Amino acid sequence: MGVTGVAGAFSRGDPVLLLNGDGRQLGRGLVAYESDEAALIAGCRSDEIESRLGYRGRSVMIHRNDLILIDKDT
Repeated sequence: MGVTGVAGAFSRGDPVLLLNGDGRQLGRGLVAYESDEAALIAGCRSDEIESRLGYRGRSVMIHRNDLILIDKDT
């Protein structure tokens, strides 16, 4: 499904929380875009990023190497 929304102000490389639709934390990661760019590309496919931002950025908001998922049972 991907990113459905963006809240708060952050810069590229900042740690951010990943929340589900109910506001429960799913994980944390280092974001590849600043908040205004993230809001522009939220909900779009990777191949649409360049047309929305005007430059070719990373194909993911948070790369899996920069991601920690929280155990859903805790």
